[in-house]
Order: sequence, then structure tokens, then C-alpha cells
Amino acid sequence: MSTTPRVSIEHPPAGTLAERSAAGDPPATTSGPSRPTLEEIAQEAYAIYMANGAQDGHDLDDWLEAERRIVARQKDGQQATTERQQDERYVRQGTATSKRARVDDSAPV
Repeated sequence: MSTTPRVSIEHPPAGTLAERSAAGDPPATTSGPSRPTLEEIAQEAYAIYMANGAQDGHDLDDWLEAERRIVARQKDGQQATTERQQDERYVRQGTATSKRARVDDSAPV
């Protein structure tokens, strides 16, 4: 009989963010998105587990997918913030209300 290892916040799968944190690696000093916390990953992994019908045996896959989704959302949020800042700059300069507006203004009517 084989047993499937369970993943928990206390014992996340090896090779993940948790392992790097446990090894004492310093946080990244880039201006990119911050690393997801173990709690965020655990909550997302649980949501994935439940969405997949609470099927056991996919702990590592769920954990890694949760990490990937959180990082992707952070990047999307950062990109949206950058676009908003560009829009605000265009408005301040009085050149256009947004990049999208400039493209729309050139479209034939």
C-alpha cells in the first residue's frame, strides 16, 4: 500500500519558496512583485484542491500551481498599475487621456 505525502504550511514540498526561506536565502531585492507567503500559497492550494473535487494525491501539483497563479496575479497587477501610471502621465501632459485613446483616435470613423 502506498501513501501519498500530505503538504501543509508546516511542511511544504521541497524545492519551493518554503525551502528557499528555510535555507535562509534573503528576499529578492528587485523591484518586481514580492514573493507569495506560505499562507497565501496554502490558501490557494486548498482552493485548487477543492475545485478539483478534493482528490488526494496531487498535493505537490496543487502547491506549485498555487504558487504560479499568485505570482501571475501579482505580475498582472503590477502591469495594470504601470499602465494606469502611463495614463495619468498622458493626462497630465494633455496629450491624450490614455494610450488606448490615442489608438482609438486614429481609427477611421
